[in-house]
Amino acid sequence: MNVILPILLTELKPGKRTGIAVVINILATLTLYLVFVVGLGELIPRIQFTDIDIWLFPGIIGLFAIFMAFNLALQDTYRMFCETGLIDQINSSRLLTYQIYFIKSAIFLVESFGHLILSSITLWIVVGIRLNVGYLILFWLYYILGLILISQIGMLTGVISANIRLQRGLLNSLVIAVLLCSGVIVPSLRYPGMWSQIIQYFPTTAIIEGGRELLIFHSLNKIYLPYLIFIDMAIVGIGYTVFRRRLSR
Repeated sequence: MNVILPILLTELKPGKRTGIAVVINILATLTLYLVFVVGLGELIPRIQFTDIDIWLFPGIIGLFAIFMAFNLALQDTYRMFCETGLIDQINSSRLLTYQIYFIKSAIFLVESFGHLILSSITLWIVVGIRLNVGYLILFWLYYILGLILISQIGMLTGVISANIRLQRGLLNSLVIAVLLCSGVIVPSLRYPGMWSQIIQYFPTTAIIEGGRELLIFHSLNKIYLPYLIFIDMAIVGIGYTVFRRRLSR
């Protein structure tokens, strides 16, 4: 821990990139609001709730935060394994493999959690949505499980992409498509036939719809929490194993 903490603080130290990330966050959050609420407001069905601003608030925040968590982990991990010399520098350091993995995971989690909070506050203030502060904090805490999962998937995808040169643009398109089907606008139960049953078991559905339940309805499906914890543990184990094997080559 004495070695890990200084590295974490150095990596997370605010700089020029932080300012750019803040600007991008605010602009992207407001753009999503304009597209989903203002632009599509008349087309989106009023499902269970009449206030479209409040209904879409968790979906917009979740869409942006999850996308950022995936991309931050994917881009950095891909660069780590593709750029010449980076692996040699890592292997020559005093850090053990599990310490490197923990540091990277913690950085991605903190950065994506920062995006989650900033997006929430931006939309809350600019749009003037009325929210219960206590449940907003619970919403943020619940999303930690989701961000852990998505950032770990991003790291795993980054390692795999470095091996077989996957097109990251295609991956991002796939992620957005999955997210849009996971309750950002329309709940999974509203989809027809077997598609509804499939979508309900998406981890992204548990994240987005669980966050909406907490923030708006002040309740949570009993299966969501253990489900996300179990998947988090599984993906961390798989991700670390693949990371360790790739690093040892």
